[in-house]
Amino acid sequence: MVSANLAFMRQNVIEKMKQSEKLSRDMECMRKALPTPRGTASSHSAQLNSLRTEKSDIDRQIDDLTVTYSEVFCQQLCAKILTAFPRELRDNIYQYVVTPDYIYAGPQYLTNEGIPCEKDRDAPFFKDSYVGKMVLVELAQTWYRHTLFYFWDRARNADVVERFMVTDRWGLGIKPHEHISRVRFDLGSQTLHSQGNCGRASSKFCDVDGFLNLLVEPLKSLAHFSIPNRAHFLIRIHTLGSLQNQCLASIGSKGLRPLLEDLLTELKKLRSDGHQFIVQWSELGDLEFSSSRGKETCALTAEAWQKEVRDVVTVLGGTRR
Repeated sequence: MVSANLAFMRQNVIEKMKQSEKLSRDMECMRKALPTPRGTASSHSAQLNSLRTEKSDIDRQIDDLTVTYSEVFCQQLCAKILTAFPRELRDNIYQYVVTPDYIYAGPQYLTNEGIPCEKDRDAPFFKDSYVGKMVLVELAQTWYRHTLFYFWDRARNADVVERFMVTDRWGLGIKPHEHISRVRFDLGSQTLHSQGNCGRASSKFCDVDGFLNLLVEPLKSLAHFSIPNRAHFLIRIHTLGSLQNQCLASIGSKGLRPLLEDLLTELKKLRSDGHQFIVQWSELGDLEFSSSRGKETCALTAEAWQKEVRDVVTVLGGTRR
C-alpha cells in the first residue's frame, strides 16, 4: 500500500515537472516572437504573464509534492531501519549522519528555544515529519553523545549543570545526563583579587571561601546525576594570578591545600565511575593532571598535587623576575 502510494506521488511529481518544462519552452518561444515595438506587444505580454503565473503555480505544487513524497519515502526507509538493524548498528549509522557541535552551555542555552544543534539545524533528518518520532529521538541522543558541551560561565556553572542535565531542548523527553560523553568545565571565579591588592603585603585578602565554592560546586552538582557513558572531561581552573601572588597560600587552612583536597575527592568519583579527565591551570603553562596517567593520578595526594603546582609557580615567578 505504501509503495503504491509512493509510486503514485512520484508519477504526479513527474507529470507536474513535464508541465513546468513545457511552459518554460512556450514562454521562451513567445519571448522570441514578441514584436520589437513595445506598443504592439500588449497582447503578447499579457499572454506571457499568464504563462508565468501558471508556471509559478505549478512550481509551487511541485515543491509541495516533492516535500510530501520525501517525507513518506524517508519515513518508510526509517521504519525499515528500525526493524532491520539492532540499536548498536543504528547508532553506527547515526554517527555518520549527525555532525557533532561545540555547544556553549551557559544560562542562555537553557533559555533559548528551538532545537539546540548548530551545524545541522535545518537538516530534514532532524524533523519527525521525515524520520518519525523514534528515529528522531535516537538521532538526538547521538547528538548529545558526540557533541562537546562547554560550561563556560564560572560564576553560574553549578546551577547551569543542575538544570542542563535534565533540560531537553529537543522537547523529546531525553535526559541529557544519560547520553553526554564530552564535557569541558571552566572552574573558578571571574575576579578573585580585590583590585590593588595583587602582589602586595596586606591583611585584606581575596574571598577564598567563595572561590573554593565556585571551583568545586559544579563538580559536586555533576555528581548528583548518573552518566552511563564513559565521559571525557576537560577541566580548566582559573586562579587568576592568586597562586603567584600568594593569596591562597597566605590564608593557611583556607588556601591551596583544601582546594586540592576537594577537587581530588570529586575527580576520584569521576574516575571510579569509569570517566576520564584532564585538569589544567589556565595560568600554569603545560601543567596538567590526567586520568590517562593511570592509577598514578588518582593515587596522588593533595600534598603531591600541591608540590607540583608550587614547583611550577616558583619557576614562573623566577622567569617573570
